[in-house]
Amino acid sequence: MVDSDEPPTPSTPEQDMDVATYYIHKGDYDAAVPRLQEAIQEKPTLARPRLMLAEVYEKKGDTRAAVQTYQDYLKALPNAPDAKKIEKKIEKLEEHQAS
Repeated sequence: MVDSDEPPTPSTPEQDMDVATYYIHKGDYDAAVPRLQEAIQEKPTLARPRLMLAEVYEKKGDTRAAVQTYQDYLKALPNAPDAKKIEKKIEKLEEHQAS
């Protein structure tokens, strides 16, 4: 039996990303979102969970959230090696959003 007076063990951003990855592989994008949001909240300087979250939003068809999160990713990691690819992805999503 777990002692309810004990605070829950805090997770690390890496653990949250691992759990989110599990959910993503299962196709349960709704379950992945809060874990990635938690990782971002725990360590706002990490860029990877932002990229993962943007991809999840894109897979869910939430274009607006995907664009915003990709933009947040580029702000968090302005010299990202995939910056050009992400910028093109944002353009494509924005075009899709406008149509």
